Amino acid sequence: MLAILASLVIAGAGVAALVAVAATWRGQLGAIRQLLADARALEQADALDLDRAFLARLIDSPLATAAPATPALPPLVRSTVRRPSPRPAAGVVTKAARRAAA
Repeated sequence: MLAILASLVIAGAGVAALVAVAATWRGQLGAIRQLLADARALEQADALDLDRAFLARLIDSPLATAAPATPALPPLVRSTVRRPSPRPAAGVVTKAARRAAA
């Protein structure tokens, strides 16, 4: 009996997942159509070689070889000196060691 109930629950979850996929597909159908239309337009533009002609024209323009508008900034130099903290000598007993021994 428990196995039949578990099977029905799993089957119901599968049906619910399929319904969710179908609802999402239907809700996004316009976006999917637009995506496919964009893909077709890109294929046509590639077939006509318009994008390569545009890039060639862009590279040949005088603005492409002009110097950058802002000069490069010099690298930042950090001059902070790190000094090591003094450590007690090996034979010196500190207060913390005395407390731990007590």
